[in-house]
Amino acid sequence: MTSPLRSLAAAALIAVGSPACGAAGGGPSPLPSHTRTFEVTYSVAGPAPTASIAFGPAGRTTRRDAALPWSLGATVPAGADLSLLAANHGGGARGYRLVCTIRIAVGPGRSPEVTTDSSHIVGTLGSVATPTPIYTGDCEADAMVPTAGSP
Repeated sequence: MTSPLRSLAAAALIAVGSPACGAAGGGPSPLPSHTRTFEVTYSVAGPAPTASIAFGPAGRTTRRDAALPWSLGATVPAGADLSLLAANHGGGARGYRLVCTIRIAVGPGRSPEVTTDSSHIVGTLGSVATPTPIYTGDCEADAMVPTAGSP
């Protein structure tokens, strides 16, 4: 007579070794080698002649000085945490207003996901009737690439 525990153990052993439950050798099925990617456009605009720009996946950004307006396209993996920072503090007493934009193409026929930030007004110069804004001279945009949807 076979004990119920031995029958259960034998059934479990057969299931683990079955090709339907895993790859050859009884291990887990391999992960797909294709990682989904999305097209991204980073851009910085404003009246400043140049800006110091840092862009890319958070924690692994690339830095460069560039003439404005500036734009760069890149391919990034699904789920990436993106960052775009730009600064120009050469605008004298009033600073420059910069605009940082990250556009993520999410699929044909669909509007891109867009994240935008601009320099902030920190005060004014001049008269009350015609004030001139004073800008911080920097901007920062952060975006998360989707993990679902069509690339």
